[in-house]
Amino acid sequence: PAAPVHVPGTNRPPSAARVLPLNAMIRHILLLNIDEGAEDRVISELFATLEKCHETVDGFMGMKAGKNLFPQTSGKGFNYACTFDFLNAGARDMFLDSKEWTGVYEQAMPLVSGGEDGVAVIDIEI
Repeated sequence: PAAPVHVPGTNRPPSAARVLPLNAMIRHILLLNIDEGAEDRVISELFATLEKCHETVDGFMGMKAGKNLFPQTSGKGFNYACTFDFLNAGARDMFLDSKEWTGVYEQAMPLVSGGEDGVAVIDIEI
């Protein structure tokens, strides 16, 4: 099984690779509360950088990102979302341990309102 991977600034539990079948595709869902004062250009550059990561990380199938379009206020302050599709939990862990992700993480966190409270992550099998 894959070894646990540490995401900077979090206390993420050990890898789901220990409990999922090796062939289980993963959708990694990231919700962000980006500061309303953040420039659209900076946010677009952040997402473009993330999208390029699938070219360099094996098993990273692709991602989508954008602003929350849901008209009701049930979003708990999360105004942006990203979904990342991975071949399996091991590929997800390789991405989360990559220098590409670390760089994007460091670029994104100053844009997030509330620090770690402005971030939520879940994974589902697809």
